[in-house]
Amino acid sequence: MGTKFVDLKTVTLMQLSNALGTSLFPVKNDNYLVAEEDAANFSLYLDFYYRSEYYALILIKQGTVELSVGSRKFIASAGDVLFCGPMEAFVIHSISADMQMKSIYFTQKLIEEAGFNYKTNDILKSFSSTPSYILSKQEKIFFRIDYHISQLGFLNVCRDRIDYPNDMIWHHFSLLMYEVQNFNRYLEQQSHISPRLEAITADFFNLVNQHYVNNHDVQFYADKLAISRKYLTKVLNTTLAKSPKEIINNVLLIEAKILLKNNKFSVKDVAVKLSFADQATFSKFFKKLT
Repeated sequence: MGTKFVDLKTVTLMQLSNALGTSLFPVKNDNYLVAEEDAANFSLYLDFYYRSEYYALILIKQGTVELSVGSRKFIASAGDVLFCGPMEAFVIHSISADMQMKSIYFTQKLIEEAGFNYKTNDILKSFSSTPSYILSKQEKIFFRIDYHISQLGFLNVCRDRIDYPNDMIWHHFSLLMYEVQNFNRYLEQQSHISPRLEAITADFFNLVNQHYVNNHDVQFYADKLAISRKYLTKVLNTTLAKSPKEIINNVLLIEAKILLKNNKFSVKDVAVKLSFADQATFSKFFKKLT
């Protein structure tokens, strides 16, 4: 994070730590880091596409941040919590002069080590579906998330003797994950969409994130989900007011823009990398959507 995209490699926690100008490594657990930033020391370039390999919870303590995650645009302000999953392309458009934020970034490995299994546990539903969400002005949840993030930050870098530091890390991280579950339940309470449709939507986004480079056809994803193309279209129209093709095309478009910003890749290279039949087909696709 903190540097412009130069290739398809995703940003690691070590790179993020370096970009933040911190000396967080070595730490007790290198699968997460906690950071605090303000407008004066903000590490990202504005209006540049970024993509990370980790999960993020970002607390806006003061001011505002205008950003896009995938195709959705958000304005996060003081008291908001932003939940982001890995491999999502995002852009920070602007930050206010008084912006202050606290964040925790963590890997899938940390989740697994803490004993959370995605296939059997709904706790990570908020992280695994796209678009990412903002939990807005929920003071009690914000306070609890802030507390656990602060404790995790302290435990990871503290050089004083602490009894059972790893156990304490797992304790606070587990509680943090349960707060994510509370957030997910809050979303469900606000929505009249059935859990079944939400699950199909989340699974569809997971599949698109995994396979969009080589598979552009809606039927591929419908087959993976063991449902008809027509039903998949109906589900996504209900949950997101978008068609499956619109979503696939948007993911492809974002990736294409990321690659085209890099002088290393020609238009032909991008067409090949994204599995278009030829440069002309890719150019037609790109012009149609931009």
